[in-house]
Amino acid sequence: MSKKQVLTLWIVAASLGIAVIAVKATQNKGAESVTAVARGEKLLPTFPARDVTSVTIAGQDSTVTVRKDGAAWIVNERDSYPANTGMLGDFLTTLVDLKAAQGLEAGATYDKRFGLDDDASNPDDHGLHVTFQGSDGKDLGNMALGKSTRAAGADPFSMMGGGRTGRYVRVHTDPDSIYVVEETFPRISADPKDWLAEDFLQLDGIQRITLK
Repeated sequence: MSKKQVLTLWIVAASLGIAVIAVKATQNKGAESVTAVARGEKLLPTFPARDVTSVTIAGQDSTVTVRKDGAAWIVNERDSYPANTGMLGDFLTTLVDLKAAQGLEAGATYDKRFGLDDDASNPDDHGLHVTFQGSDGKDLGNMALGKSTRAAGADPFSMMGGGRTGRYVRVHTDPDSIYVVEETFPRISADPKDWLAEDFLQLDGIQRITLK
């Protein structure tokens, strides 16, 4: 092969490389749509965590409300049993600092795909819908927690890459967008029993139980 042919091949290869980079850049620009929250910004920048006195989490087949009763936090659906305040505190603190890893312009037609469809009969497609209220009963905000990025499958919009796991969410401040966050919220559930204080019922001192 002559030097001229080698040079020609190098030029062709370089041109193809530039074309691939240009196509990827165009795709990424289309995927990273203009949303209210940019990548790296907080999803709930003004979230008043300290003012929250009630959290309601609704799934497809169950709902739980954890609310403040005086100085205590209780679970409504379990006869006002004490709630797991550690878990609740971690949840609220995480939301204060929660940042967008990716933002997508995606309306209601994409809800089922990302696990955010409140009309879905499948729990995975429905997701969890969370409402926060203050002492006056007014909403302080709401959001939806959808599928994990892995559970949603190979998504052409996804820019997470490298096998990283996150979760799709929607916030009330931007109803026409879906965001990817790196937090998976593994403990957050709509099942009331998952919110009961872990040390509420101590069995160590019980010597006798009578069932009637």
